[in-house]
Amino acid sequence: MIVQDNDLSGESGRRHREAVLAAVKTRVCRSYHMPGEWFSDPAWDILIELYAKHMGLPFDVTNALLPIDAMPPRLERWAKLLESEGIATRRDGPFRLTAKDVESMHACIEEIARQVD
Repeated sequence: MIVQDNDLSGESGRRHREAVLAAVKTRVCRSYHMPGEWFSDPAWDILIELYAKHMGLPFDVTNALLPIDAMPPRLERWAKLLESEGIATRRDGPFRLTAKDVESMHACIEEIARQVD
């Protein structure tokens, strides 16, 4: 099943969007209180931002890789790795998750939302 934005309506959709925003905000908060090198491999940061971007959630990102607290070469290495694994793509537009991995992120965020309820 491909997750579409309209699948996230009602109370469960609100919880899901809140969980995604909480994950993004947690990453930002983490960077204020702990050294960025403690979180040197930014795979999760890239995935959560791409998923939030896919959902059209409102946070100021002009490039899904810019706000992550890591050195640009490391970001590029991870972006290339995610592409080579078929998790994200830059083909035909901006850097984004593949449909299969939108589903994986959806399932992950649903589990997070259940854990915090």
